[in-house]
Amino acid sequence: MRSERLAVIFPGLGYTHERPLLYYAANMARSMGYSVVSVAYGNLPRIDRASPGSVDRALDAALEQAERALPSMNLNSYKDILCVSKSLGTAVSSALSCRHGIKASHIFFTPLKRTFGFPVEKALAFHGTKDQWFDFKECRAACREADIPLHAVEGADHSLETGDVLRDVSNIHEIMEIALGFMASL
Repeated sequence: MRSERLAVIFPGLGYTHERPLLYYAANMARSMGYSVVSVAYGNLPRIDRASPGSVDRALDAALEQAERALPSMNLNSYKDILCVSKSLGTAVSSALSCRHGIKASHIFFTPLKRTFGFPVEKALAFHGTKDQWFDFKECRAACREADIPLHAVEGADHSLETGDVLRDVSNIHEIMEIALGFMASL
């Protein structure tokens, strides 16, 4: 039997659906009765942190590929849609929701600046205080302006890792508890 709930996983450029944040979030969504699909990007342009234009080109290509996948997902047939995204995927999921009028809830793992260019109705964000792709203070201000609760991971980078494996495992546990609470509230 097909679920009335759909969770769509939007990976980052190098952070696939098999990495911990997306893997565990997808498994939690399944345990809550969601059907889970992961968007796959083909070849995307390389991103260079020093070149903002390269981020835009990669985002535009990922967005175009994700939009081609939309009709096959038949999103209008679902009562509840949850977008779980990482990095580049956060901008893709917010852009798709906004452009296509998709009423979805979002979990943003390390959103990029462009994520906030597209308003979403209900979201939750996680960001490292030492994220090298989007300054934490800027992210906090963008979340505040968009009324998106932000959970800071102290000392964590763009992968929400600190370099201390046991601390990272503990952080993942805490992040997943918060994400699970968000899913349960939908």
